[in-house]
Amino acid sequence: MLKQIALAAGLCLIATAAGAGPTTSGGVRVKDAWSRPAALGTIGAGFFTITNSGPRPETLISVTSPLATRVELHQTSMNGGVMSMQRLESGVTLPPGQSVVFAPGGKHLMVFGLKSALKAGGALPLTLNLASGGRLQAKAVVRLSPPPASPAK
Repeated sequence: MLKQIALAAGLCLIATAAGAGPTTSGGVRVKDAWSRPAALGTIGAGFFTITNSGPRPETLISVTSPLATRVELHQTSMNGGVMSMQRLESGVTLPPGQSVVFAPGGKHLMVFGLKSALKAGGALPLTLNLASGGRLQAKAVVRLSPPPASPAK
């Protein structure tokens, strides 16, 4: 019985560490993925930093999640003192050697039709699809506020 508990605890620790860390595809890397809590059937939001360390531009064309009916790329902007949000139909260009931040008030994911509630401490699994055919798997940690800033590398 003690062995089973230790094994389960170890697997949970590994799963948590794997979900919280960056994921990569080619020269593209995702880190600090997070989402705010949201109720079943409502709309959630997702945030992260995506970096293209490759020599050529790449494009993030779509995102999916098994916990949502659909996920869209969005941009919030201010125009004449009025805040608006637009869907980024053409995706998001990832210039070589640069990072693009998805954060509240800017680029972000809109997560529609949540199939389960997003509770603090849980995770929202994401698949980020690149124009080159690459796919990145990430887990957005559900939290009330952004994760602490990562140390510069």
